[in-house]
Amino acid sequence: MREAYDLLPRLPFDDLDVLIVDEIGKNISGAGMDTNVIGRKPGLTAPRIQCIYVRDLTEQTHGNATGLGNADLMPRAVLPKVDLNSTYMNAYTAKRLSVGKIPMLVESELQAMQIFSGFRAEEDPASLRLLWITNTSKLTEMWASSALLDEAEANERIEVLSAPMPIGFDGELNMVTPGV
Repeated sequence: MREAYDLLPRLPFDDLDVLIVDEIGKNISGAGMDTNVIGRKPGLTAPRIQCIYVRDLTEQTHGNATGLGNADLMPRAVLPKVDLNSTYMNAYTAKRLSVGKIPMLVESELQAMQIFSGFRAEEDPASLRLLWITNTSKLTEMWASSALLDEAEANERIEVLSAPMPIGFDGELNMVTPGV
């Protein structure tokens, strides 16, 4: 059991202000996103993530948004994709009603970034400890804010692939993957 626990995928940082997750779904984890990875499981103390922002559901989850209750923010545009019946039935059968809750809704990802920056005691936006992943089963490549750069460079298990670059926004004020 100890060996299995040691092999679990993990985020490379234990202290984050924000985790952006591109997608969650039953095809990624029975909990939508792996609670071991995000640290939102009873008994876990790391990682400590103040805010989790989920951008979308996978197509394969067919609207079952189980696990969305572990997120803090999501785009309002994702709400019509949520099949409340399958989500609620899954939460009920798992005896964990909290996984079926709906996070705070944002109108745009620019608004989400404003919330990320505004809920912290630290006012300097450059200090925002933000990590952006595809999902909790794909942790080989991720984007980290410049506030995490020194930590990343000091970690022998992390290869820094590019210099820091700003997050861009498209015409609908949604984030564009850095460098794309």
